[in-house]
Amino acid sequence: MRSILYWATQQRLCHKLYLFYSNRQAEDVGFLEEFEVLPGKNPLFAFIPTITHTVSPAWPYEKGPIDRSLLMQYLYTLGGAFYYVAGPSGSAGMTALLRNSGVSEDDIRTEEFGDYKSDQPQKP
Repeated sequence: MRSILYWATQQRLCHKLYLFYSNRQAEDVGFLEEFEVLPGKNPLFAFIPTITHTVSPAWPYEKGPIDRSLLMQYLYTLGGAFYYVAGPSGSAGMTALLRNSGVSEDDIRTEEFGDYKSDQPQKP
């Protein structure tokens, strides 16, 4: 996704781009600083990160999972766009959400990869 966004910015494409980026906790968010400055380089890009588990009061973005309500808050309609869904096997829920919301199968691209585990012990 990062490469697509940087390429679109460099090429000055006229497409509106949204990155809904879900992580369990703030410490898991890769490339946060890069994505935060990208809207300044590309006014057609919107960055919407969200945290689903441990949320610090200092977290300035969305909280909770990416659901239809969150998508509609930013997109207003789900039709007429292409969706790229990438993540561990749990991201199948995002694909189902889009299908159940009327998004055509032809407009959804997916890339699932195996579940990953942190090297650090889990907090109780």
